[in-house]
Amino acid sequence: AGVVHALNAKNGKTLWTYTTGNKIFSAPFITPKLVIVSSCDGFIYALDRKQGTVRWKYNTDYPIVACPVVTAAATVNSTL
Repeated sequence: AGVVHALNAKNGKTLWTYTTGNKIFSAPFITPKLVIVSSCDGFIYALDRKQGTVRWKYNTDYPIVACPVVTAAATVNSTL
């Protein structure tokens, strides 16, 4: 499994963690409200930046090893 760790920038203490169904090979994309993560389990996860809870997730049906890209209109990612 892959784990996303959110840390307090001032003291390094863990704010929250989230575990995906498989490894994570890419950096997350950070927005003011979301942490968007791609996983080899085939899902793109949009996690709440403050709480670490899933706001939405999308199943691509294929492992993802690339970083997500977010625009005003869409979240884009490539798969294997």
